[in-house]
Amino acid sequence: MFSLARIQKLFLIKFLLVFAILYGGTYGFVALASPSGKLSLPFLQSLDYVAAYRKLLLHGAGQCLEWLGYTAAYPDAYRLQINEANRVQLVYDCLGIGILSFWIAWCAAATHAWKFRMGWIFGGSVLITLLNMQRIALLLIAHYEHWNIFASIDHHDMYNMVIYTVLLLLLLLHYRLVKE
Repeated sequence: MFSLARIQKLFLIKFLLVFAILYGGTYGFVALASPSGKLSLPFLQSLDYVAAYRKLLLHGAGQCLEWLGYTAAYPDAYRLQINEANRVQLVYDCLGIGILSFWIAWCAAATHAWKFRMGWIFGGSVLITLLNMQRIALLLIAHYEHWNIFASIDHHDMYNMVIYTVLLLLLLLHYRLVKE
C-alpha cells in the first residue's frame, strides 16, 4: 500500500516530468523545425504541430468573427485581420502552450483510470483552445470598435487570469467527482 506522502511525491514527479517534456519539448521542437534557425532540421517542418495549432486558433477566431458579421482575412500564417483594418499577430507566447502543458501534465499525473484522464485532458484542452479563440476575436473587435475599456488592460494577463480561474474550477470539479 502506498502512503499519502508517497502518492503525492509520485504525482509531483510525474507532473513535473510531463510538463517539462510538453513545454520544454515544444520549445525544442520550434527551434529544430524553424527554417531560419541554426539547428533547423527540414524534415521536422512537415510535423510542425505548433503551426497547425496556430492555424486552428486563427481560423477558429476568424470563424467567430464571421458569425458576428465581421470579415476575417489571413494575411499570412501568423496574422488575422478584420474588415481590412485591425489585425493581431499570433506569436508563440500567445498560443497558450504553457497552459495546455500544465493542464495535460496535471491530468496525466493523476492516479485515476486512463480513460478518465484522457477525457479530462481532451475536454480541458478543447475548452482552453475555445477560450483562446474567443480572446483573439474579442481583442480584434475591441480594437476595431474602439472599446476604451480594453485600452489599459494587457490581454495576455487578462487571458491568464480567466484561464487559470477556469482551470482551478475544473480542478475543483475533478476533485469533487473523484472524491464521490
